[in-house]
Amino acid sequence: MGSALSALPRTLSAPRESLTSLLEQVRDVRGELLASLQRIEDDPERLALLDQRIGRLRDLVRKHGDSLARVLDRREALDDEVARLRADEATAVALEGRLAGLDGALRDEEASLLAAREHAAAALTTRVQDRLGTLELAHARFDVRVEGSAGEQVQFLFAGSGAFEPAPLADVASGGELSRVMLALTLASPSRAACLVFDEVDAGVGGATARTLAACLAELAFDHQVIVVTHLASVAAAATHQVVVTRSETRGGPASIRQLDGEGRVEEIARMLAGDPSDPVAIAHATGLLAGDSAFE
Repeated sequence: MGSALSALPRTLSAPRESLTSLLEQVRDVRGELLASLQRIEDDPERLALLDQRIGRLRDLVRKHGDSLARVLDRREALDDEVARLRADEATAVALEGRLAGLDGALRDEEASLLAAREHAAAALTTRVQDRLGTLELAHARFDVRVEGSAGEQVQFLFAGSGAFEPAPLADVASGGELSRVMLALTLASPSRAACLVFDEVDAGVGGATARTLAACLAELAFDHQVIVVTHLASVAAAATHQVVVTRSETRGGPASIRQLDGEGRVEEIARMLAGDPSDPVAIAHATGLLAGDSAFE
């Protein structure tokens, strides 16, 4: 290169000098690069890391697209999905906090309702116990048991005498006791129903208890229409109106209902007393019951 420059005409001395200066600069740069390359040491760990990274990029391309651009698009979509899931998680946390607050409020309401039901149970127990005394069950014990977080489990307990501990009413009460307890409950818990129907509430009852039961039914009749299915003369005599229901003699045929007038009612009550509507003693007894004569009660 130097000999070529020296062969240039003298008229090109200025360019020749410039090219000579540039050539020297190139040589200096070349020397510096060679020196730098000689100072560079091999880094096997970095080389392995780069190879690993290249391998991962190739795997991503095979899995998510045919180019790194497609892989980047997939990454953006996954970032959006992660953001949505994190938002859902935040919503879930907020809802869990709200649910915890509602659980606390529910427990407070349950405690309040339990207290109210326990108070009502105690009041009902007292009223029914008082009524049982008038129904010839003065020694019986009645209790209302309230259980559950909100008092949703209610059980009626009963004992026929003080010699026994109260147990579930349906398990221990006789037919007559059950009838009287149910009547006492009706009397102790005023019903809004316009009509009350008692089907053989006098089952297992007789004598003085039947008269008391009839008086209680008459008490209910002041505020309600009371319909009673009965086989006791003293209960039937306390009614304002009396009808007789007769089964059909034909199987599956309709029953007949006949309202009784004054004389017919005396005969029916006499039949209920003695089985014979013409028996003079039974007729006298029936007439006394209908008249409210205490001598016949």
